[in-house]
Amino acid sequence: MTIFCPVLAILLLFAAAYTDLIERKIRNWKSVALLVCFFSYAALFPQHVNFVEHFLWGVPVFLIFLGGFLLGKIGGGDVKLATISMIWAGPENGLLFLTVMALSGGIIGLISITPSLKYFWANLQVRIGRNQYLTGQEAIESVPYGIPIAIGGSIAVINGYLVVS
Repeated sequence: MTIFCPVLAILLLFAAAYTDLIERKIRNWKSVALLVCFFSYAALFPQHVNFVEHFLWGVPVFLIFLGGFLLGKIGGGDVKLATISMIWAGPENGLLFLTVMALSGGIIGLISITPSLKYFWANLQVRIGRNQYLTGQEAIESVPYGIPIAIGGSIAVINGYLVVS
């Protein structure tokens, strides 16, 4: 039972990353479900989670990502997903989450702006989405940051809740 919520959290993170890739949207229900998973885990296993510290680690991430949202550089779904991922990571894995998210985001960003790779990237996204949501130009001009958030969040959840010490 102790692994149910962390495994579900990882699945929700990658479900959010997938819809961000093909639609550039992260549905609110995925973020809410991720937060409910955290609340459930914290209530069931209070010895594993310092609830207040985990939330305090989410505040700076929320404020930084909110700034990016207000500047029009990042989507609202990314703000929620990153904040909740940091809440899951907490003080024990917060820096790991930020590092992995930043590195994987940098790689995806480089792929999306490299002239020889950006059309490959756009074509991949349109093919995965079966041309339903993005045109080629939309896929080229935006970076689905839900993917690096999901990668960093998953690594933090695995390290914090699924790896046996």
